[in-house]
Amino acid sequence: MSECVIADFFDYTEPVAKKAHRCCECFAPILKGEKHFKGWGRWEFGAATYRQHLLCMEACMLIRDNFNGGDCIAFGALKEEFSEMRWQYDRARDKHKPWWVKLRKLMAQIRWRERKSKRA
Repeated sequence: MSECVIADFFDYTEPVAKKAHRCCECFAPILKGEKHFKGWGRWEFGAATYRQHLLCMEACMLIRDNFNGGDCIAFGALKEEFSEMRWQYDRARDKHKPWWVKLRKLMAQIRWRERKSKRA
């Protein structure tokens, strides 16, 4: 699992993209006119801005709230966190919990969009 570093300060918005950007989680493009998550802040390594599709943000929040005990997830670590969870939950009895089913559907949509962007 990736280690999340707490920011000295952090803020976010959900703007509509004025130009194309790249999602920090799935690396697929955030298209012009698409509403997305934009977070910025200053960490010990410096200031940074991160953008995510709303699907990717929702998946990160499901992991944070249901698997990580409320601990934050580092930007860009969604796939790593999901892989870790999948290994544990697919072998557990509670793999049919509603949040886990929803997360698996979100990850399928994220992977589909990522593959589609690579073909284009």
